[in-house]
Amino acid sequence: AAMRADGDVNVRREAMEALGRIGSPAALPAVGALEAAMRSAQDDGERAAAAGALIALGASEPTTIAEAKLVALRVLSTGTDDVDREEAAWAVSCSGDAGALAALETAAKKDNSEEVREYISGIVTDLRSGE
Repeated sequence: AAMRADGDVNVRREAMEALGRIGSPAALPAVGALEAAMRSAQDDGERAAAAGALIALGASEPTTIAEAKLVALRVLSTGTDDVDREEAAWAVSCSGDAGALAALETAAKKDNSEEVREYISGIVTDLRSGE
């Protein structure tokens, strides 16, 4: 409910991330709302959080998961807000494939914010160690 109703974008983002981390059938009823948020949110970070939750849940059609990966990669590479790019890095990491790792490694080197580079480097380290 917080994901849809709360007026605070940060609360909605946190709710979406939490759904993605649940990773169980308990989160499945939220898939439709996550898909809608990914496609219509006005905030890049909110779109990236919804995409990450969809990827983590793996509960959508393959085309929706592919769309979610593209959304996350786009925000990671073009987002203007540091927090949005961090959300996108988390979303990209949810897929855990070689392409995601390569995109994150590139972002860890090229992002214009030292804080974001450090955050992404931590994700890359976790992915490499299998966490």
